[in-house]
Order: sequence, then structure tokens, then C-alpha cells
Amino acid sequence: MKDHPSKGVILFEMDLPIDLNEAWVKSDGREYILEHLMVTDINDFGNDLLDPSIDLMGKNARELVYEHLVLTDKALSGMIMKPTFFDEVEVIRANGERLNLKIDSISYFDDEGHFSGVYILFNEIIDEQKLITKLQRRDELLRATADVNHILLSNDDVNEALYKAFKLIGEATDVDRVYVFENYFDEDTKTVFCTQRLEWAKDSIVPQIDNEDLKAVPLELGIPRWMYTLSKGDAINGLVKNFPLEEREILEPQDIISILVVPITIKGKFWGFVGFDNCTSEYKWSEHEVAVLTSLASNMGLTFERLRTNKELEKSQEMFRQIADTIDEVFYVRNADMSVEYMNNAFQKMFGYSVDMIKENPELFTQNVHSDDLGKLKESLMKDEDSFELKYIDPDNGSTRYIANKRFPVYDDQ
Repeated sequence: MKDHPSKGVILFEMDLPIDLNEAWVKSDGREYILEHLMVTDINDFGNDLLDPSIDLMGKNARELVYEHLVLTDKALSGMIMKPTFFDEVEVIRANGERLNLKIDSISYFDDEGHFSGVYILFNEIIDEQKLITKLQRRDELLRATADVNHILLSNDDVNEALYKAFKLIGEATDVDRVYVFENYFDEDTKTVFCTQRLEWAKDSIVPQIDNEDLKAVPLELGIPRWMYTLSKGDAINGLVKNFPLEEREILEPQDIISILVVPITIKGKFWGFVGFDNCTSEYKWSEHEVAVLTSLASNMGLTFERLRTNKELEKSQEMFRQIADTIDEVFYVRNADMSVEYMNNAFQKMFGYSVDMIKENPELFTQNVHSDDLGKLKESLMKDEDSFELKYIDPDNGSTRYIANKRFPVYDDQ
């Protein structure tokens, strides 16, 4: 029950069981009970619902009641004095926000009938306007995510695509910054670092893309919780003031109040992460929002993988061109429609026509074939012969040259 996804669950326990009937009627009995009734267990959903800005574990009921709850005498006495009780109460968060809760409580007692604690389940009573706002935010996020996925798939300029994507998501979620960090391993120190690669920020917010402190952040040594959590595929989500000191020292100078960080994984490896900063308000992302943005980060990972693959392909093609242009034999690639896809420089050296000229006018390809062999060339191509010899006219002196042709057909999956 503690892991209930849509209900808050909180357990209060007395440090010493007491006789309720005797204690409650005393002038200071209520204060004594509240003072010694401690929060010994609470789920994340419940803590966030009551007040996401503080950790309620270990606090006593007195702090909770007087600082965060607006309880009638009926509600307070009912939760403690009655074996079971249900009611509606108002909660006031630290930032002044108010919300209504429906509560169900079960008090429990020791073998001697002394009050030992109370088990409370609660969930928010959402008014119509608040529900509409919540649904609108969800729809905007889903719509922006669909647009972002289209941008990532259709744009060859990865940085441009990511910036457009960050802007769309930032505006849909009303965050102040969206950015991506990439991990790298330093061979000298044998340490994993991360560095900021790209950022979008609202006009009213100071960008951090030029922040030198974010150029080489040691993940394992500087923010080990992030390394552990993100490498497992989980998100970092919460208010910065509740984070460990080493994290606050990095985040607070950037004016970050609350943050969501989701991992980017490429081929099972923790590649980096996408961050979403709130610099003007406290906001705890819902499980649905975290799931959507984690999926989006996964698609960004595919985009980075595509970029890496394209770079490797370009490097391989460049090496191929360098090798092909050093040989004396003519090497070329023609498509099914006989247009020239690629040709090395040997053809120009041999016949005087550049690659661009051949691509623009494919008929030049056969311009120097001896007239006696034009029929032979056509027949060989029709029969898909792998090799044949043709007579060519040397453009420099008009002499006849015999040149062997070797073909290597390439087929697709069909």
C-alpha cells in the first residue's frame, strides 16, 4: 500500500503508547500527543502531495498540523480517537498553495489498549478548473513531443533540430531552460565527466551554455547520486533545496529552484542526459510527465546515434575517395537509371571530362567509345555481362585504345 501510485500513505507512531481517554481530556493532553506522534513512514506521493518542498519523515504531528494542515477539532480528534475515520481537510503548503484532501485513517493500539499510532491514506480532491489545467498541460506536452519527434527524424542538422526541440518542449512545459549534457571518459584520471553541449533558455533567464563550471563536471566524484540514478535509467526529479550539498553547490548558482533530469542511453550505454530547469517556481514533475520526457530523451539518443553513424560514414567515404583518386584505373558507380553516382578522377585524366560534367551530361560517358563498339556496349549492358572489352578513341591523338570493363552489380533487399 505504501507504493500506491495515486494515494498518499503516512504512518504516525507514538514514541510510547498512551491511554487516549486519559490523555485527551487533560489540558495539555492534545499537545502531548501531537508532540510525541512521529512520522515514521511516508510514501513519495504523499510527501509531494502534502508539501514537496520539505521532507516530512521524522517530523512530529504537531509540526505537521500547525504548519501545514487546517484541521477542525472534529477531524483531529476523529483521526486519533476513533478506530477508523474519514473526512475532508485543507492543506497549506510552504509556498502558500492550498489544496483539499480526502482522508481515511485507521488508529491502532497495543495489547493493553493503549494508542500506538495512526495509519492515514489521503488523496487530493481536484476541482474542475484544476483538472482542466492539468489535462491541458498533459495535452500540450504530448503534442510538443510528437512535433519534436518529427523534427528529430526530418532534420539533418542535429544541433538545429535539438534547439528547435528544446524550444518546443520548454514552451509546452513552461520551464526556463532545457539542455543536453554528454558524458566522456578521461583516460588520464580514469573518471567519467559530463559537459554541456546545447541549451535553450527563456529570454528572461540567464543562459548557462558558456558557464565554464559546466564544461567538465565529474559525475562519479562530484555528483555520484546522479551517476548512480541516471545510469540505471531513472530520473532525477525534485526541489533543489532538498538535494545533497554537493548538488546544491552546482545548481543553486544557476538559480535553479526545481529540476528534472532524464538519461540518454545509446545501445545500452549511459551517454548523457537532458535537463529541465525551473528557475521561477517550485514544481515536481508527475510520473506521466517523467515517462513522456524519458521516452523523448531516448529518441534524442537515436538522433545522436544517427549523427555518430553519419560522421563515421562520411569519414569512411572520404577515405574511400582518397584511395580511389590515387589509382590509375577508372572507378565509377552508376544507378539503376544509369545516372552516375560517383566517379574517380582517373576518367578525367584519361578522357578530359570532369566528374561534374559526366553527372550533368551522362552521354559524355560513352562519347569516346569507338563507333564500332557502341552496339557491343549496349548489348553487354542489356545482358548484365560482368566483363567486356571496348575500343575507345584517345582524345589527345585520335588513336584507338582497348580498355577492359569490369562490372559488379549491387542489389537491394528486394
